[in-house]
Amino acid sequence: MTFIQYLPSPRLLLTIFAAVTLCLPPPVASAEAPAAVEKLKESGAKVRGDAEKGYQVSISGDEENPATAEQMKLIVALNNVSKIDLDEIANPDLAILEPIAPGVERFAINSNLLNDEGVGHVAMFKNVEVLGMRTDQKNPGPAITPEGMRQLQGFSNVTKLGIGGHDFPADALALLPELFPTATEVDFNHTFNVDAAVFEAFQQFPNLEILNLGGCVKTDEAGMRALGGLKNLKTLSIFHAGRYQWAALEALKGHPNLQSFRIGDGRPKWRPEQRVITDEDLEMLLTIPTLESFGTGGDANGGLTDAAGKVLAKHPNLKRLTVNRPEFTGQLLRNLQAAPALEEIVIDFDQHTPESLALLTDYPALKKIRLGGYRQGTPIDDARLAALHGIPDLQELDIWMTADSNPSEEAIEQLQAAYPDFEVRVRYGLDHKK
Repeated sequence: MTFIQYLPSPRLLLTIFAAVTLCLPPPVASAEAPAAVEKLKESGAKVRGDAEKGYQVSISGDEENPATAEQMKLIVALNNVSKIDLDEIANPDLAILEPIAPGVERFAINSNLLNDEGVGHVAMFKNVEVLGMRTDQKNPGPAITPEGMRQLQGFSNVTKLGIGGHDFPADALALLPELFPTATEVDFNHTFNVDAAVFEAFQQFPNLEILNLGGCVKTDEAGMRALGGLKNLKTLSIFHAGRYQWAALEALKGHPNLQSFRIGDGRPKWRPEQRVITDEDLEMLLTIPTLESFGTGGDANGGLTDAAGKVLAKHPNLKRLTVNRPEFTGQLLRNLQAAPALEEIVIDFDQHTPESLALLTDYPALKKIRLGGYRQGTPIDDARLAALHGIPDLQELDIWMTADSNPSEEAIEQLQAAYPDFEVRVRYGLDHKK
């Protein structure tokens, strides 16, 4: 038997290296750290944290004003850095961060300058738990290729991925299960080239539980249907994920694990023939007994009506519900009265009345209410506030108002007095400066 046969396998060597790395003491900040913090802040960077727990550095920029090599050197001078978030940076300047890369727990880059060379530098952040890598570059030809992505081998701690971008190639995204087998969450926010081949490859993820397709507007019907093969999913958002969301509902029928599901498709005025999700489509949700949370999205689509409440009320385990289609009226709240397990509701539509809000007092399990959207709010007056008195087991009440809402201080105080065990918040939407 030769000497070579006694050498440990590459897999064993990687395991030994990981074990040794875990035993190393955590990095500590250098003596130059305080001065580096001040210089970074002067350069426009945001720096949080401290020398003991690790610094968190965020640098914003654009292609004309990217992060600089000098800023990278200042980050290295901090020595103990737990999180780095970069917007734009020349690919060679990423290499400057190599001395501190082993101690970084969260790394994200959002750069239209990113290419295969930059991906090679991202590969040095092997110990991160959260990895973000996005590019929206639109130059001819892909800036990132499957060959470039394969440089990202050896990540063993990643649980959360935010990878993609407008023109990020699908064949590169399909490699994620191979490169990051420990990931449980993938965020494809506004990534346009996701298709059936990507989601078929995703069936190789051992434990993928959370998938966000928000803004993935070009996902085709085959891609939506391929979501049905992801049997480990617990949380799925297809909000603004194109015009085939109804196909995803069909494909998810009888899903064994889905707990949280958000939709959100609209019917554009210039495409009145577009097929959209309807009340009847929601019947599919009744085939998923594990479902506990559902959100309708806020786009007008002409397919969902107040009758959707009758469908949702038949689900025996639905605990959290967000209803914010502009077509909804107070009748939806009447139809939801029969929902046996509903504990939390977000009412983000404007066509409610004091009479319909008063129906909430008869919901059998209701504990939390949010009335109105964070930004625009919803119409509020004294009569609506009075209607919210007397909900038996309420534990949280959060109200966001439109700019022209003008309830009296007395009505607000009376509502707050009605629930002395918790804070009742009544405020204007974030878009309204009052």
